Amino acid sequence: MKYLIVCAIALTFMACGEKTSTSETTKTETTKTETTSTPAPAETVSNGIVLKENGLKVSKAILLHADGSAISDDNTVGIGDDVLCRLFISGWKEENGRVKLGAAQTIETGDGDIVLEQEDLFETLESASIEDAGVITVKATITELKKSIRDFVVNFRIWDKSTQAEVSGSYNFHLK
Repeated sequence: MKYLIVCAIALTFMACGEKTSTSETTKTETTKTETTSTPAPAETVSNGIVLKENGLKVSKAILLHADGSAISDDNTVGIGDDVLCRLFISGWKEENGRVKLGAAQTIETGDGDIVLEQEDLFETLESASIEDAGVITVKATITELKKSIRDFVVNFRIWDKSTQAEVSGSYNFHLK
């Protein structure tokens, strides 16, 4: 690899504004999927996030800084800044107040080089409460780079393991 980029990703359940569980991971392989789905309504989506819903519904999607403030519409952040993609999701198949969910994320450079792939951030999680699954936050952080790469694309997929209903999407961000 001609450059070094260190990334961190995490997926967090959010319920009533409190973090209840975090999983931080490093690079693993992932698979990409295609869906025949309809886009989410544009008024619910900020920061150029592109969504495809297939069974799961997103009522709101936004990019945030770690302190909870909104990232500007140009999606520019600094090295080491967290980019939190917060999704408000419904449509889960609930069994006794619990849902089985999966989440994958890939980060690529603007040139298409894959920096990080994570197949299933919830691979070891048996289930989550329906309340926790209602707000999912996927985090991407570029912590170091040794080549003047400034543009990144994040692709994500969140799915219900009981029904295979899913939402997938992507967004771009830029380093200062």
